[in-house]
Amino acid sequence: MPGPADYVAWSPTGNKLAVSLTPDHINTEIYTVNVNGSDLKQLTFTDGINTSPSFSPHGRRIAFVSNMGGSPQIYVMNANGGDIHRLTYSEGGYNTSPAWSPNGKKIAFSSFINGALEICIMNTDGSDERQITDTPYSANHPAWTRDSRIIS
Repeated sequence: MPGPADYVAWSPTGNKLAVSLTPDHINTEIYTVNVNGSDLKQLTFTDGINTSPSFSPHGRRIAFVSNMGGSPQIYVMNANGGDIHRLTYSEGGYNTSPAWSPNGKKIAFSSFINGALEICIMNTDGSDERQITDTPYSANHPAWTRDSRIIS
């Protein structure tokens, strides 16, 4: 694989990985690759950072973090890299670590709010965004239980 690898996500079928790579040691891009290392495909092509991929439960979409709009925000794209849409629009915000719910209805993520990372959730189209933690300590890298009812 070209360059340092970071943030690896398994596809729901277990036959493919989404990975953040920095081949030029400057720009970080999202790629997919078969688990045997074959068929490496670059999905994002922007200056800056594209990282933290997370497959949707059906494997057809990938949520990720990018600073292509200025600050780190959550985006979603097709698993082949097409149809990129920005989901979060926090002014001067810092949003990271997207995680699809197993039922495919929500995305949890971390957002820098009042000096700490807080866990937020939203619908997969970016609507109904809401903060679910309120702590002076950072809450990062949300993970869902299999029934999509609890975030840890």
